[in-house]
Formats: sequence, C-alpha cells, structure tokens
Amino acid sequence: MVVNSETKLRAVRAEDLRGIARLERQIFKIEGAWSLAEYEEDYAKANRVYVCAEGDGELIGYAFAEWRGSTGYIRALAVRRGWRGERIGARMLDRVCASLWRRGMQRLVLHVREENERAVELYRRRGFVRRRRVLNYYRDGVHALEMVRVRRGR
Repeated sequence: MVVNSETKLRAVRAEDLRGIARLERQIFKIEGAWSLAEYEEDYAKANRVYVCAEGDGELIGYAFAEWRGSTGYIRALAVRRGWRGERIGARMLDRVCASLWRRGMQRLVLHVREENERAVELYRRRGFVRRRRVLNYYRDGVHALEMVRVRRGR
C-alpha cells in the first residue's frame, strides 16, 4: 500500500506508450493485451484522450477514450496493484469524462469486465448505468457489462 505519496495526472506522451503496454500486461495478465504497436497506432489518431498517473516517479495508471459523433467511448482505465484504493482511477476517469463533455459529447459508453465489481461500482458512483451484457467481449473470452452515462443539462 502507498502511504503519503504524491500522484500526478497528466496527458500521455508518445514516450509513455511502452510503459502503458507493459503496465497493461502486468495488470491484466491476459493473452491478447494490446501491443506497443497497437497503442502507437491508436495514440496517433486525432479523436483520442489519453491520461496517465505517476507516483513516486513511475507510471502507475492510465485511461484513454475516443469520440465519434456525440458519443465518447472510454476504452481503458487501469491502476497498478498497490496503488488501488487511492482514488487514482476515479481521478483519471473524471479527467477523461470532463475532456469528453468539453468536446460536446452527449453520452459516454464503456465496457467493463463483468467480474470486476470494484470497477463496476466506481462507474456506478460516477453516474454510469448498466445497459447490457456483452458475451465474449474481451480477447480472452470474458464477458463485459456495457455501461452508459448521459449528459444532463448544460
């Protein structure tokens, strides 16, 4: 557990992508985690928001999203073990959502591993509601919950 450590959120830079790909493999330990080449290709697209978290001078989390039309899609949110429970994921989620709302999105959509109760609860607290269950959504065959948050007023 991390005690009295400063965490900083910032925009991802191209040189962070290798660390993000490594962190994804460490966190999820699944076959089919994104490769560095996949991250580089995705990062180069104009309709993306990438945020990372640093703690004790190292990369400890990342979140990214894309947008099409009036819908924002939160594609990933991950925090390294040992740093969880420090609100880092919530802060990154809030930063990504705020960026999407500023771009005029009217709804946000995400998918979360069905068994990841902690993440489902975080999204629920942030106003996301379950829309449907998606079978075999992830590369390793795990099912997902699709969750949606609709913009309220201006």
